[in-house]
Amino acid sequence: MGVLFGVILGVGGAALDTVFVLRTGRLSMGMLIVGAAWFLLNSGVVWGLLAFVAGRLSRRSGIAALAGVVSLIAAVGSYYGYGLTFGDRVWGLQPLLPVITRWTLAAVLLGATVGFLGALSRRAGKLAYVGIATPVILALGALYLGYRDYGLNGTVIGANLFVVAACLLACGIMIWRRERIHSIVE
Repeated sequence: MGVLFGVILGVGGAALDTVFVLRTGRLSMGMLIVGAAWFLLNSGVVWGLLAFVAGRLSRRSGIAALAGVVSLIAAVGSYYGYGLTFGDRVWGLQPLLPVITRWTLAAVLLGATVGFLGALSRRAGKLAYVGIATPVILALGALYLGYRDYGLNGTVIGANLFVVAACLLACGIMIWRRERIHSIVE
């Protein structure tokens, strides 16, 4: 499941890269929507959420960490594979190898960590709340980085605020379900 969504995320991000690069300079409502979608699909928070969900769907911590890694490696591979084959990465594989290596290493380190936190969010006990808070922490980090890199760009801030709100809602639902299940068990 994580591989499938990783491929969808990678291809979607690379395809929007191509559209965005080819149409830059033509400001319209459609391009603002494409720009917001491009920013979201290329945002670290969305990629991090992929690893979190892959980990949350796993029952054991080791498998969850592996699921986070595999889903992100699938996303990185499909992103650059699409970009090289159909997209805007026209300069070839050789100049991209250091970039691909860096993102693959990040996929391994962060995928394992965030995947593990996804599994942790399902556990009993107070430590589960650390895992549950992970999506909001990722989203707030993306909001900060978006502001740092793009300033008060309305599309970037709006897209990030949407993700923060969605992550807060998801965390609220996880906490509500958790409390509901534990009240039934007791």
